[in-house]
Amino acid sequence: NRMEIKGTDYTKRKKDTVSIRLGTADDSFELHILPPTKGVHEGLVAVAGYIADAAMGKAEKSDLDLGDCLALVAAAMSNNTSLRVVTAEYLESIGFDLSDIGDFIGLYTYFVSELVDSKN
Repeated sequence: NRMEIKGTDYTKRKKDTVSIRLGTADDSFELHILPPTKGVHEGLVAVAGYIADAAMGKAEKSDLDLGDCLALVAAAMSNNTSLRVVTAEYLESIGFDLSDIGDFIGLYTYFVSELVDSKN
């Protein structure tokens, strides 16, 4: 009396991702980043708001902790299909700066908003 229940084959389920290239001209790789966890998403939204305020002169850029921002972006990037870990130190080593952080957050939040729209 053996029972077998067929579950979902998660290997066949196509995941929504956003693809980026990271690295240097000599050593680069592609990442397929998955949607963020709740904590990472909230952090990215907060940083995006802060960057927007700083750009409009409503906040001091010096108040923005670049290390914290890099850690947050690294956490988002580490949630990828190849399970490759990206660290804040690595991003710093390739010269990832505030404009790159703003660019990534813009792309990533657009990706997330498209996902939300497609589900509704």
